[in-house]
Amino acid sequence: ATALHFLLGHAPDASCPRLFLAGALGTKVSVDDLETLGFLPGNLTKQVSVIGNAALRGAERLLRNPEKRSSLAKLCERSTVLSLTEEPRFQETFVSMMYFGSYR
Repeated sequence: ATALHFLLGHAPDASCPRLFLAGALGTKVSVDDLETLGFLPGNLTKQVSVIGNAALRGAERLLRNPEKRSSLAKLCERSTVLSLTEEPRFQETFVSMMYFGSYR
């Protein structure tokens, strides 16, 4: 949720019509559980699509379709890297968004 908080804060219109969840986290843990644990804000769970190993599938597509390299290069030129560790309030926000539930 912390990463999404900062990502949406940098978005031009601060909306998120669709969220693609890549990697093992989304394939091993349900979206509802990710919301409960605080990984995802509750208002986004309906927009989440779990896509698995996107890096591997993307590399495979690029190998099978080398003509796509120019469109990939253009996409990379338009992309912006958001370094969370350089965000002034990242640590504070990260800790405040952690959910430990009730414990004794």
